[in-house]
Amino acid sequence: MSETFDIDITPSVTTYELYQIASYTHWFAIGEFIDNSITSAFLNWSELNRKYNNRYSLNIDIDFDNENRTLTVVDNAAGIARNDMQRALRAGEPPLDRSLLSVHGVGMKMSSFWLGRNLNIKTWPLASDTGFEVVVDLDVIKKTKSALTKVSEIPQQSKPGTRITLSKINQEKLPRGTGVAKLKMLLASMYRLYLNSNDKKVIIRFNGKPLKFNDPAILSEPYWPDKEGPDGKAPIKWEREFSHQLKSGARIFGKVGLLETMSRDLSGFMLHYKGKGMGGIGAIDSSEEISQQDIRDAREYYRPPRIFGQEGSYRWQRFTGSFDISDLGKTSSTDSIKWGTDEEFEFISTLIEFLKDPHFNMWAMAENYAPRRFLNKQKKDGQQPNVTEFDVEEVESISNFFNTSVHGEAINHLDDEADQNNTSNDNNNLRALKNAPQEEFVVSGNQVAIPDSSGHVHNFEPIFIDNSEFDLFDLETLSRFHHQIRINVGHPFIRKLQWGNPDVREAVIQLIYLMSIPEVFLPLRNDRAAYKKKINEIVDSTLSRLVQRRES
Repeated sequence: MSETFDIDITPSVTTYELYQIASYTHWFAIGEFIDNSITSAFLNWSELNRKYNNRYSLNIDIDFDNENRTLTVVDNAAGIARNDMQRALRAGEPPLDRSLLSVHGVGMKMSSFWLGRNLNIKTWPLASDTGFEVVVDLDVIKKTKSALTKVSEIPQQSKPGTRITLSKINQEKLPRGTGVAKLKMLLASMYRLYLNSNDKKVIIRFNGKPLKFNDPAILSEPYWPDKEGPDGKAPIKWEREFSHQLKSGARIFGKVGLLETMSRDLSGFMLHYKGKGMGGIGAIDSSEEISQQDIRDAREYYRPPRIFGQEGSYRWQRFTGSFDISDLGKTSSTDSIKWGTDEEFEFISTLIEFLKDPHFNMWAMAENYAPRRFLNKQKKDGQQPNVTEFDVEEVESISNFFNTSVHGEAINHLDDEADQNNTSNDNNNLRALKNAPQEEFVVSGNQVAIPDSSGHVHNFEPIFIDNSEFDLFDLETLSRFHHQIRINVGHPFIRKLQWGNPDVREAVIQLIYLMSIPEVFLPLRNDRAAYKKKINEIVDSTLSRLVQRRES
């Protein structure tokens, strides 16, 4: 016969109601459940590893069901022991061991009742003959005014772990549309150190798909002491360990580096507490699920102005790094760092001095390294660098314009298989770019990501060729959502323009983008009126984005 027992969650009854209106975010709310799973697994890793025959990895599955207004978080950690059940549900009772992510004894409760009104916990503790189930329902508590909650024994399962189900989630707190992709992106960034660790394997899945974080590439080039170019010595990997003990006694340490390719989206510092990102968690590479504009709208970067300078500057787009701020602690809601103004000022001042070290001057390298400008100088000095390579260096700013200006959701997209197969026939056109030598094309590495009204993100990748024998431009669909814009910068039409003027080059390539992209969204590709209409749609969506920015 299964046993039931009561736990007293006083004084949490009224506190739980206040959590409903707390200032919180989805990523930090869900992060509380992940923190508990990581803490449980890491404190019991040896025992769990034996249980899994030395092949243990922590698995955390997060599933939102918007239709039923539920969130489920399942892990294979060590579960919650019987004598920990009351502490787990009483707000403000911290665990005895605070060496990992669970510290204040507030997080899970605040997250649960910020999102919904019913919390169901089923847990199967390690080395226990039985499991336990408890339900906390705010509506029942409010009606009965009882602080006693029953815990029931349930049959033990073969492996330990915990299953948390939140129901009665408020409609406005259900992530939808691009909010889901943003949530996944920020969770991956927040737990990047755990996801990429080779020591203890942690796998986090969101609605069945594993979260991934790709660390950005670090610059390896000779030192540029000034804007005239490299010093002629061997290439250096521009990354370095940093450590500093503040006057308060807290130690901050980590790595700082320079990005291989300047980026407004990958630059910035990540500040982590025992491996969990607390600040700067927005710095991440994009995926097919979220546009560059949505990444920027996340606004979770940590870029101290004294280090990064003005937005869009070389330093702004080049510095990257991560720093352990665990000694400083974290707030009870775990979404901010516990440091004072003096401590942050000291950290930034020390880091600036470190970056300007004359023996490894990352500051000068960040400001001076500009291969495009160096190619310009070579050209003025009479040297003739490859014109295609020269133009490719300029693609980043053009791609950034499209990524931040085209309001893709305003562009209608029709999923018509017949239309998808209705491509123009270039077999008889000897000047078609599909017939040009493939080895002459140069890939820019900068893509334009445009979401359509159906939620599909189309990636447009520009590649360049310098050959007067072929057409000006072409668009090739490599897969359903991956398209290649082929641009011939050696076409006679272009060469009649003031091609030496950077503004002219930018305008021409932008126009080619504008002429190419609509082909993907056209319902009938041989309908000239539809093509013109689609171009106007994109122009209008660009204007609407710019108007929104001005108004905000």
